[in-house]
Amino acid sequence: MQIQPIKQDSLGVQVADELRRLIATRGVAPGTVVAEEALAAQFGLSRGPIREAIRILTSEGLIETHGRRSVIRGLVAEDIDELFSLRYVLESAAVEWAMERDRNHLVRLLDDAIKEMESAVEGGREEDFADADLRFHSSFYIVAGHRRLRAIWDQYRPGIHLVLLASRTTYSDLGPSIESHYRLRDLISSGGLEAVRADLAEHLDNARGRVREFYATDTRATAGRSN
Repeated sequence: MQIQPIKQDSLGVQVADELRRLIATRGVAPGTVVAEEALAAQFGLSRGPIREAIRILTSEGLIETHGRRSVIRGLVAEDIDELFSLRYVLESAAVEWAMERDRNHLVRLLDDAIKEMESAVEGGREEDFADADLRFHSSFYIVAGHRRLRAIWDQYRPGIHLVLLASRTTYSDLGPSIESHYRLRDLISSGGLEAVRADLAEHLDNARGRVREFYATDTRATAGRSN
């Protein structure tokens, strides 16, 4: 067997991660021109990784490219709606297959993720909470064993993580979020697929509403500062 060396994330992926973070947290405004030369200088890199990062974020809809001109598109309400409707399509399929394949293993992974959420709340660690939240949902794909479905999830997971982290400011109390994960976990444990799907739809719709609230509030604040 010929084993290929394991490579770390490319520089382009790392640049995309940083730009994605800035876009998701409104660290860079929509409409900002993405200048390859300026970004290469800021990152201390050649233009190659910058072009790769632009390509990645263009595929995610965060950057618009017209010829050689690229601008930050950012996230609008329609993007958030699309992102969460896609999540429901993917997760409802993944959780069904995971329940059929190994429900006990799935429940154990969900329990581990909820414990991490509780620990993050106790320590006031918002980023750790967002990590644990996504780990909960990633468990569906891990246990489902569907490689292509998981590949789609992995493509969108970084962006989902960042919008969830950014929108944590809309929470006055993370307790209800933990309770909603417990409820979904219990339904999965009991094996009622239709009940799981209904609760998952409500769960994701609540998250979508909070993310939309964050970006709407942030947009209004930005508009107010510019007047």
